[in-house]
Amino acid sequence: MEQGSDLWHEIKRGVPSSSNFDRILTPGAGGRFTCVDRIGNTCGTKHTSLEAAEKCSKALNKRLADGVPFAPQKAPLELAAAHKRYIAELIGELKCAHTPNFFTGSGNLRTGPMEEGARREPEARDWYERTTNQRLQQVGFIQTEDLRFGCSPDSLVVGHLSAPLFDDENPTYIGGLELKCPQPTRHVEYVMDTGELLNDYKHQVHGSLIVSGFDWWDLVSYCPPLPAVKLRVVRDEYTKQLAEAMELFWDAFTKYRDLIEGMI
Repeated sequence: MEQGSDLWHEIKRGVPSSSNFDRILTPGAGGRFTCVDRIGNTCGTKHTSLEAAEKCSKALNKRLADGVPFAPQKAPLELAAAHKRYIAELIGELKCAHTPNFFTGSGNLRTGPMEEGARREPEARDWYERTTNQRLQQVGFIQTEDLRFGCSPDSLVVGHLSAPLFDDENPTYIGGLELKCPQPTRHVEYVMDTGELLNDYKHQVHGSLIVSGFDWWDLVSYCPPLPAVKLRVVRDEYTKQLAEAMELFWDAFTKYRDLIEGMI
């Protein structure tokens, strides 16, 4: 199944996909802390570290003549502000015609730079196979076992090119690959600071880990003749936070979907 084809659009219609998971949980939004007393009052601030929450608690408690002291604890996870708009798009896809192919999988209009990036993808795959000695296989759309979430990998990794035995019909996948072929200025920024690349696509790569069940996913930025950037992304605390947010999103999505279905 070719990505961007009518069949691809039909299969992924109404399925939350990893390229949009930044609309479920904003990267960096998880792992916050707040100060709470035993009766539920909070300091009203979401701190980015436990140390900051501890400092805030101590300051609050110093000002308390009496009453219940505050203590730091993990703040409840909240969905990204854009999650309702994404729900609306998914329900629209389900109940109306599927997205035409002049849109990307993320629902954005295709632009010249996007088309140029897509044109360079085969070259980037060849580069990855040469430099890693890993065999790639292109796929269309993969989903979780319960079919609730999905992703469209640029390729899946199926093992070393030199492996003597390989079953094209029933390959054993060991990891995934996300290829980006950006414009030169952005790519140079990635070379200068590889963390920028991960920040831009953290939601997509960790979402693909959740959907696929793999332990790692390679993220590559390719823009010759500049040096390529390759990062191996593995499961971490953000993966857990995103998985938790996906469950919250699914509850909200199904609530609105069922409500609107009942009105038709």
